[in-house]
Order: sequence, then C-alpha cells, then structure tokens
Amino acid sequence: MASYLFTSESVTEGHPDKICDQISDAVLDAVFAVDTSGRVACETAISTGLILVMGQITTSGCVDIPKIARQVVLDAGYDDAACGFDGNTCAILANIDEQSGDIALGVDQSLEAKESGQNELDNGAGDQGMMFGYACDETPELMPLSISLAHKLAKRLTDIRKQGLVDYLKPDGKTQVTVEYGDNGKPFRVDTLVVSAQHAAEIPLTQIRKDIIELVIKPTVPAALMDENTKIYVNPTGRFVIGGPQGDSGLTGRKIVVDSYINTAEPVGSKAIVALMPEKVSSATVRNELADLTDMGYLEQPHTSAGRIPSARGYRLYVNELMDRKTLSAEEEASINTALAKPLQQVEQVIDQAGQMVSSFVGYPTYTVADHRTAATVQRFELIGVDASGFIAVVMLSDSRVKSQLMRTSLPVDAEALPQLSHLLNTHFTGVSAEQMNATLMNLSEQVSGQWFLILNQVTEYAGSLLEESNHQQVYTSGASQLLKFPEFRDIDKAHDLMSFMVDNKQELPVPAGDAPMQILIGPENVNDALKESSVVIASYDIGDNMRGLVGVVGPTRMDYAAVAARLSYFAESLSRMFGKKQLPEDTQ
Repeated sequence: MASYLFTSESVTEGHPDKICDQISDAVLDAVFAVDTSGRVACETAISTGLILVMGQITTSGCVDIPKIARQVVLDAGYDDAACGFDGNTCAILANIDEQSGDIALGVDQSLEAKESGQNELDNGAGDQGMMFGYACDETPELMPLSISLAHKLAKRLTDIRKQGLVDYLKPDGKTQVTVEYGDNGKPFRVDTLVVSAQHAAEIPLTQIRKDIIELVIKPTVPAALMDENTKIYVNPTGRFVIGGPQGDSGLTGRKIVVDSYINTAEPVGSKAIVALMPEKVSSATVRNELADLTDMGYLEQPHTSAGRIPSARGYRLYVNELMDRKTLSAEEEASINTALAKPLQQVEQVIDQAGQMVSSFVGYPTYTVADHRTAATVQRFELIGVDASGFIAVVMLSDSRVKSQLMRTSLPVDAEALPQLSHLLNTHFTGVSAEQMNATLMNLSEQVSGQWFLILNQVTEYAGSLLEESNHQQVYTSGASQLLKFPEFRDIDKAHDLMSFMVDNKQELPVPAGDAPMQILIGPENVNDALKESSVVIASYDIGDNMRGLVGVVGPTRMDYAAVAARLSYFAESLSRMFGKKQLPEDTQ
C-alpha cells in the first residue's frame, strides 16, 4: 500500500450548523429529562436573526423549546447584537407535531414481539440505519487521528476565547487536519493544519496567526507529528469577521454525507455521521434525515446493506448551495505563481504546459484547448517581390498570427503589379471563410489575367490552409493515469475505458458554449456516455484576439469540488493576466 493523505474537519460551537445540532440535541435531552419514553425527531434551521425548530415529538412531559434554543445560543457566545446574532433578541419559531402513526407502529412493538408475543422484545426501532466504519487504535478515543486532532483544535479555539486568553475572537470557527499515512497504513505525520477563527475587524492577520499557532496549535498537536514540511494555514481567506448565523445559514446535519463520502469514498451511515460530530446528536434524527434525503433523490444506496452515498442530484445541490467556497492560501498562490513564472513557449505549448501544471496541483487528469469564440479569418494580405519568378505572401489572421511563405510561379512576376494584387486580395478575400474565398476566386476568373489568377490562386490556397489550421481545436491531455489512485477506478476496465477516451477521443471532451468563467458537469450532466459516472470542472481564461483558453479537470463524482474550483480559478485568472500583458513571444514564422 502506498502512502496517502486523509483529511477531517471540525467546527466550533458557534458555527451555524453546530448551533443547530446543539439545539436539536438539547431538545432531546430536555424531553428525556422529563419523560424517559419520549420520542424526538427534532430539526433546527438558523439564519440571520431567526431560529426555526421543527419536527415530531411525542412526550408526556412539557419542555420550553424557545428557552432551550436561546440558552444554547447564549452559551455559544452569541449574547450581543455586535456579534451578528443575539440569543436574547432573536426570533424563534417552533413547529412541532407528534410522531406519525405509521412510524409509531414500528416503535410501539417490535416485529419479533408481533410475531412471537415475547414481551422482552416489545420495543421496536421504528427505522433502520445503515452504517460503516469501525474502531481504530490510532487515538485513545478509538477514532482516526485526523478527526481527533480536528475536534481538539476546535475545542481549544473555544477554550481560549471563553477563558479570555484573547479578547478579539468570536464564536464561529473551523479546523481541518490532514494526516499522512505510511505504507503500513499507520499515521506518522501531520501534513496540513487549517484553523479559521472569527475575529474582531480591527485585528491584523499577523497577530491572529501568531496567537493561534502559540495558543491553539502548539498546545494541541504533538510536536513529534509536525516537521518542516507541515503546512499551517490560519484564516487562509485573510479575513473572517462576519460569521455565525449572520454569515451563513445553518441546518441540523447539513453537508455531512457529501463531506464524508468525498474524504472516504465509503457509503455513510447514521452512526458514522454521529461519530463525526463533537457534540451528541440523536441517531434517530440522523436516520430520519438520511431517509428523507434518499426519498428526495439527493442520496442513494449502492445496495441494501450499505450506507448512503450522494447522488448526482445531491452533488449538484452541494455545489450550488452548500459547498464552502475556498480561497487559496498565500503559500498555494506562491507555488502556482512560481510554476507559471517558468519560461513559456509559443501559445500552443503554453496551453499544454498549463494543463500539466493544473494536473499536478489538483491531483486529477486535465485537458486544455484554445477555443475560437468565432471562426478565424484573414485580416490583411501583403505581397512582396523577391525576383522575377518569386514573391513572399504575408497573411495576417484574426487570431493575431502572422504567417508568410515564399512562392514561385511559372510565369514572370511583375513587381509593379504586386501592390494591385494585394489591394485586390484585401478587397475581396478578407473577413471571409475559405469556402467563400474559393467562390470569390471563381467569380474573378474571367476578370483577371492568367498570370494574376495564378498568383491569386496560390495565395488564397495558402490562406485557406492557414484558416483550417487555425480553426482546428488542438486538445492536450495530462495526468490520465491519476485516475488509478481513486477507489472508483479500482476496476481496471473502467479506468482503462476513461483513460482511453481522454487520449483517443479527446476532441469529444466538453467545451462550454457560453462565456461563463467556470462550469461544473456532474455525472449524467455530461453528454458523452464515457463521462456519465465522472465529473468535469471547466474554467476559461482570456487569450485575446477573440480566443479563450479552456482547462478541464476530470475525476470521480466524489471530487473535492471546492478545492478544484479554487485552484482552477486562480490558474485561469493568472493565465488571463499573462496573456493580457503580452508575456508570450509572437509566432511570426
């Protein structure tokens, strides 16, 4: 087994999704405190100034849901409108009904009790949950090292805020840990640490970075797990002032199936989701969510004994509405800038090189193409005399290319006639297609001398070949073998089919018709059958002179869309600037 990286994420108690989880859990705890037989399926949604608590609760007791919700928000630290959210004044709506009679049939009495009448089997589950995973010995918590460290970092971030070690931190925050595993499958180092902390507007990033490293990371992550190559990112976007429910809406259990499946490539069940959350979450709530999302077409089961995986529809919702938009860290931008600063060749070579660089940075196969927004035409002709039997034809194309060729004729060339022929060419043969050039030449055949017709025929034939060459899309592919590292392509035939398509049928790879800077095609959204189980992310950049460059990334539907989109966008923007500054040599051959 080769070494590999594994990433886990955690959020603080002030994150909007986490607030929702805590409110739902607090309602469950309150019901059980007064009624141990209570049944709770509680969901919470939160946004600026509003909390919505909904679901099905059956209990003989009485709980004050608005009071419970306010206390959770206040405990998280949102006790002042200056934070963007205030538990004292926010609006709270509760829409609670009893458990449905159909679900109650499975809870009141188990199937075994119904069939055998044995009282000890009286209670039923009411629902079924599929799950995956197992305990591991990487940590005392019997959880993977990455999630253990991510949770500890999130807790430490909250602790230093509540203990007053720093006075500028706000409740929202997120941590992410990437651990490298060796050939033996054991973790041996931390590759990347990300800590994003909400903060007061006036605090500079340099101070935040220094405090987070000294007060959060160093006391939490063992020094033995870090080395000189460990990457540390603190507030990589550069600013995190607006956070919590003011910055983003929240929902109980949101995003977890997609995020977990992207990381693990394994179907996700209710217990796995519960294990990923720092706070207690009702398994019943998670199971109900999974069942509802499956019925709605956002999740699916590979087979009846498996957990759930996102469907193409689920990925589309994730990309459009739920995905955290990433920005590159200063270190990542520097790496890309260094790569782009290397000596570049002609336009075609630049486009090929760009694909190779993108593939190495995103970890997926790529393809690149120069695309004409409209078909190229000739902008100008110039005929220059050389000797009695030869002349040079200079052709300037609409895509900024200038081509020239020495031409010989069987008849003497009248040097004084060449300016007239140039004028004739520029009058009748510019701004049109090769087919229109041929038609125009036939119309002029009876109006010009045989010597002139011969020269016009030579020049227009040469120009037509240049137009055909210019309008042909040259597609370059890179990194097709990267598919083999993904579990989805362990089937060698499946991997071979897609790799062969990218090499042998690359002209059929998607090219967007519009001018949108980025397009994401997920599974069945791809027209070609060879891509129906894959996703394609395409970014465009401006080459100038009515041309655009396209960079496409191909991978499984379990692609890390946020990371790919961020890196691809930065590459595209950098290439547009490069072409805009005319940093490429002109092709005058």
